[in-house]
Amino acid sequence: MIFKNVEKAQIKDTNDDSLQVLNFLDIELILKSDMTITTDVYYKPTNYHQYLNYNSFHPQHCKNNIPYTLSKRIIIFVSEEDKMEYRLNEMKSFLTKCGYPNDLIEKGIHNAKLQGPAPEPMKKSNTIPFITNNISNLNMAPLTNSIKGMLNNINSPDLKEAFNETNIVLALRQPKSIINQLSHSKYIA
Repeated sequence: MIFKNVEKAQIKDTNDDSLQVLNFLDIELILKSDMTITTDVYYKPTNYHQYLNYNSFHPQHCKNNIPYTLSKRIIIFVSEEDKMEYRLNEMKSFLTKCGYPNDLIEKGIHNAKLQGPAPEPMKKSNTIPFITNNISNLNMAPLTNSIKGMLNNINSPDLKEAFNETNIVLALRQPKSIINQLSHSKYIA
């Protein structure tokens, strides 16, 4: 196993489905019997949820940001909607005990829900840069268009699959100036 010093347990779900749980840092990974993985926030047994008291003399902006930050953490870590709502209600009670006004807690939850979890990574586009020296009096667009045309007219099925939805981008670099040709940026010891 790649994780060392992590807590691992075997528990039963409410539906009597056997679950495997792996607690790592503050995330709980749950492998269900149908081989799906869900996540939850993990609190260590020593965590008493004693957050910064709202009546303390800390800067107001720090105290106002705590409900948002805790809500955002729950929204990012918890994968199931009903469990997320349970954890948010649990967090409300923890913050209420620390003197936080209910409207500030609700505002933090609302703002965290507006932002939502981290966005899905964008699909990488298949881009090939056509790199050439910049020659100011030469138009390179026709050359780039002819390369695109050649890629569209490929007959081989293997090559067609490899270059499917390929975007050709013109990338120009400056030609070496006299100073660049005479001086070297390498340090030779």
